[in-house]
Amino acid sequence: MSRRARGEGSIFQRQDGYWCASARLPSGKRIVRYRRTKQEAAAALVALRTETGLVPPPPVTVATWLDQWLELRRVALRPRTLRNYRSVVHAYLQPAFGAVLLTDLPPLQVEQLIVRIAEAHPFQARVVLNVLRSACAHAVRLRYLAVNPAAVVPLPPAEPRPRVRWDAAQLATFLEASQQERESALWALVTRRPRVQARQATPHEDFPL
Repeated sequence: MSRRARGEGSIFQRQDGYWCASARLPSGKRIVRYRRTKQEAAAALVALRTETGLVPPPPVTVATWLDQWLELRRVALRPRTLRNYRSVVHAYLQPAFGAVLLTDLPPLQVEQLIVRIAEAHPFQARVVLNVLRSACAHAVRLRYLAVNPAAVVPLPPAEPRPRVRWDAAQLATFLEASQQERESALWALVTRRPRVQARQATPHEDFPL
């Protein structure tokens, strides 16, 4: 059993192997959270103490909070999603803001980072910003932050998908090949206007789908 000072709560292991995070409210009511590991119980106790207002959350750096946030989200997220979040945190967020106090994280620096990433990888920039938004929103819920500094940063525009254009011959080939399909009538209806144009088109004219 891991003991703490009175009012700080405690962590202990039950006979069935589960770990418990326990805290008592000023009213005397006791609240317990059950986790599979001691590390999960420790993270749960931090969240429990903050949620119940037993103590104000201590100041933490962005790097420390991101590690705690990943631990808190470990059970709720799918393994692949968690791996992706860790990759974003370790590759982008902690190198950029790790030493900054969470409460001092300025939206301007966040937006500058997102703009730099978006110049080469627009989609990745959107992913990075969404991960930071989620982490900061969790910090707001647990009172580590008063406001979410990433919420005011705009998402960069998504990378446009290239348009696929078929010429009249390609369109005719597609329609002929799809005649036996159940959706053939739908395809014919959707492409009806291009088919009319195709009969009058020059050999070099093409038609967007």
